Amino acid sequence: EPPPPSTFLSLPLYITSSLFMFKFNIVTWNVHGIRSQTKRVKIMDYVSKLKADILLLQETHLLQSEEKCLSDSNYSIIFSSCYNSRQRGVSILAHKRIPFTLNSTVTDSEGRYIIIQATICNKLYSIVNLYAPNNEDPAFFHTVFSHLADLSANSTTIIGGDFNIVLNPSVDRSNSPIHVKQSQSVKVIHDYMKDFRLDDVWRLKNPTEGLYVFLSGAQNIFKN
Repeated sequence: EPPPPSTFLSLPLYITSSLFMFKFNIVTWNVHGIRSQTKRVKIMDYVSKLKADILLLQETHLLQSEEKCLSDSNYSIIFSSCYNSRQRGVSILAHKRIPFTLNSTVTDSEGRYIIIQATICNKLYSIVNLYAPNNEDPAFFHTVFSHLADLSANSTTIIGGDFNIVLNPSVDRSNSPIHVKQSQSVKVIHDYMKDFRLDDVWRLKNPTEGLYVFLSGAQNIFKN
């Protein structure tokens, strides 16, 4: 069994219609490559135990022609943005049990993000899976949110993935200096969060908890 996901969020969303209540879980995970069949089987088994209905994978390192290798008896609905066999790549998978109808997709040729708009249980969603550059690149986030603006007017927006930044150093990073200059990328994200009325769901549910998903060996700092 693999270790817990390096980037993990299990988010139940309760969707109410006139007939029934429907709940689905989203799991996002930077898998650092999923080309190995052994690793792939273990990952898919693990997310099945998490009861993931929507799965967001980053750093798949798959070619577009290999996308279908992610398919199994539960996850046969797959959308991917691929780059090469050593870098990047993001995929969105939907479990067969959820009522899912695709409306549109936006795919990045650089393997950094994919955006889908889909109807799930008669409700419209815009779902973003991204793997951001690990350097200061506010233009990347401008591009993603620009595409999202064209889709999200009448839909609920869900964004997951690996942002490669720390939104709030005081709580999202260990050993954080008292005064940390905010990067331009973080400022851009915060501005768009206000514009799109987005929240960091995990931090809302865990306002002070220091649970970290990444260790910077060079700096000996844990980051969320």
